[in-house]
Amino acid sequence: MSTDANPREHAYDQVEGFESVLKDMSDEQLEAVRNKATELANADQEINLICEVLINSRRIYALARYALSRQLKQEGHEWSSGVEELMIKAMMDRGLQPFARDDVLDNVKGPLMAFVMDEVQREVESDRFQQMEQARREDDIRGKTPVPIVLRAGDTQLERDQTAVIVGENDHVLAAIDVVIGGLDEQNEREGEQKFSTLVLAPHKLFANITDKDKTVHCVGIDQWAGLCNSRAAMTRLLNGHKKLMFKHRVDALVVYDGVSGFTHGLVEGSPVTATNETLKQLRRWCDEEKAALILGLPLTPDDVEQYSAAAVNRFSKHAEVFCVDKP
Repeated sequence: MSTDANPREHAYDQVEGFESVLKDMSDEQLEAVRNKATELANADQEINLICEVLINSRRIYALARYALSRQLKQEGHEWSSGVEELMIKAMMDRGLQPFARDDVLDNVKGPLMAFVMDEVQREVESDRFQQMEQARREDDIRGKTPVPIVLRAGDTQLERDQTAVIVGENDHVLAAIDVVIGGLDEQNEREGEQKFSTLVLAPHKLFANITDKDKTVHCVGIDQWAGLCNSRAAMTRLLNGHKKLMFKHRVDALVVYDGVSGFTHGLVEGSPVTATNETLKQLRRWCDEEKAALILGLPLTPDDVEQYSAAAVNRFSKHAEVFCVDKP
């Protein structure tokens, strides 16, 4: 046990009625006394235990002082009223009166233990509340921060309630989305910048789900997510399950390489625009709940580009930012 406290720093004039002998000692004498006290505290278990009791008695006293001040303030009594000071002095006087050790034991096992446990629980609840408030403030700021989108045509930003639809030939769309993810990854690597968590629904099978070291990018293979928008409940389970594996259990941007594969149930003539629109509607609901931007690809075969590109622009431009890519 350390006895490094400097008596001069604490200005102890006396200890419970004993005239201080330390205040008149030289620095060399104080050092010798400190060394002897440390030696005794470390060598003698009973002295060590008594010192621990002295330490924790002081800590319990501090807890009681804080609790008394808190309760009196709740009753409308500030320090300036004098009530708190009078009570403290009265209790100190009472504590110096003769006492029976059995009474001390009963109080330690009963009200004193209950008081300490209650104060500890109060602190735990206070810390939990403060953490929840901090998380709420951070989430509020996050929900108001646009998601940066990097495209070959130039950079833009998506508000959390917005969707970007990238339309074009298959390879061109996949390359454009690669650039978007790369831009978000670069943003996360900048020191001091807000980190964005990106959940990626990949265009191919993966041997295993891929998560980067910071858990800010998490990729799910198409064999797991194809047709996820056929059932809203299944969609929610899948996305929420992967969200739990990510940075702070949140998603800032949901990136879907192939909106056509998101909805595969009951399509008439298999229109890729219709399928992507159904995917968008379902995923947009989930993204709104998560305060996440949505980036959705509409990859087309070379033969379908001319037929469906204009239809896609007409269908999505009313409620999404549409980007047509004509080169990888």
